[in-house]
Amino acid sequence: MDKPNTELAGALEVLANAIRTAETYQAKFAEGTPQHSLQRNRAKALRISRELLLEQPNLHTREELEQALPPVASLMHKSEKARTHFEAGTGQYRRLSGIIWAMELAQARLTEELSGTN
Repeated sequence: MDKPNTELAGALEVLANAIRTAETYQAKFAEGTPQHSLQRNRAKALRISRELLLEQPNLHTREELEQALPPVASLMHKSEKARTHFEAGTGQYRRLSGIIWAMELAQARLTEELSGTN
């Protein structure tokens, strides 16, 4: 990726926070519940995205990469919807904008990996 180091570091920090949040919420739900599965799948998708942004060797199957796209898109959509409730310039608006931006990078990287162009 040709992103400046500070931008990449920012995206990686957002992804790390989102992974921690998903893992925290996953632990709050009983295994086998839809909420538990949602958080497990979200955390896995975010870890895959983080690895791809770090340009680590891809150890994931095409199926895993394809399965990572919907949770990333869902988190982006959820954040876009939530952001509409806040004024531009507020802390919440900026936080949600950062999540949206990081998910856009993750989605682009997943799509790039799936298309076979690195």
